[in-house]
Amino acid sequence: MAIKNINIENAIIECNKGLLCVEAQNINLKNITLLTQDKTIGQIQNSQNVTLENIKYGNNADTFLKVQGTRSKAIRLLNTDIKNVKNGVVLGEKVGGAVVLRK
Repeated sequence: MAIKNINIENAIIECNKGLLCVEAQNINLKNITLLTQDKTIGQIQNSQNVTLENIKYGNNADTFLKVQGTRSKAIRLLNTDIKNVKNGVVLGEKVGGAVVLRK
């Protein structure tokens, strides 16, 4: 069963593993700080309509976001600075570049 219609705003989340969206729809994270022990801030697999807006993160990250799965689409990364990570957005083998919109 897919997770759907999750909205989280103005939160600080401390976790061992980063954000993971699998088979998710209509996920919105806005003004979130993700402090994770993992080197990857987030992973999205076969999910649609995921918006990450104004996301902050710790300084130990190597990868901001990994997107995998042929059913992934409409991933939006808005107002989020990913210049300080080695690998900003990493796309899986069969994920097209148009899947992730960055503004």
